[in-house]
Amino acid sequence: MLAADLHVHSLASRCGLHTVLELLAEARRLGLEVLAITDHDEGPGTATRVLSYRFPREWQGVRLLVGLELCIRAGGALKLPSAVKLADLDVCLAGFHPTGRARGDGPERLAADLAAALAGHPYLDVITHPTIRPFPLRPEDAARLAAQAGVALEVNNCALRYGKERREDVLAMLRACQRHGTQVVVSSDTHALPELGQDELARPLLAEAGLDPALWVNSTAERALAFVEARRAAKRAADQAAEPAGAPLTGRR
Repeated sequence: MLAADLHVHSLASRCGLHTVLELLAEARRLGLEVLAITDHDEGPGTATRVLSYRFPREWQGVRLLVGLELCIRAGGALKLPSAVKLADLDVCLAGFHPTGRARGDGPERLAADLAAALAGHPYLDVITHPTIRPFPLRPEDAARLAAQAGVALEVNNCALRYGKERREDVLAMLRACQRHGTQVVVSSDTHALPELGQDELARPLLAEAGLDPALWVNSTAERALAFVEARRAAKRAADQAAEPAGAPLTGRR
């Protein structure tokens, strides 16, 4: 069981089944300490915006983080919902989905798009399900690019549970993370309550791959919050570096 689950969908994602309060109640029952609501980038993002400034960041002993899961579209483009202010978000995820791209993109194209997304959007924190079918990154590409950008790669329990990622591909990715010193996040990718906080398939792969425990950034709630704060500091630094050259980065404010 995870102490900090950084990839959870609510009803605000069309594929999510539960309200934020239902998810928080289940998190409390399970003993989770940190819960990130990271709905998809579909629609205007009004629910995410309201959650970010009108709901307490701690609810009955559970620390709430507010974020998004963005789709990496063709050319590395990202589409930020119109109502969302990035400065109000705690964590930004991005991954490959059918939205905004054609099936069958080869590994070179996927690597190029990931590189473009990371270079153009320094507010990203985690790359979700990097070896997901039918858009699997080459493990070496994923680990190298994430390490260069200082972001984490996800080991997605539900992708393993439902056959969306192959165990051997995730192992290869983790071994590449060990070689490159790439940070790793283990997440549930919850869409239904029985998935929340679960890591029964993801967690054992870290040891099998020989991953340095220091690279697992949400192994404890304290480490997860430290990762979020470190990424927040990196994003502030990127903003400050960009400002003398002209306008702030597109979509950041």
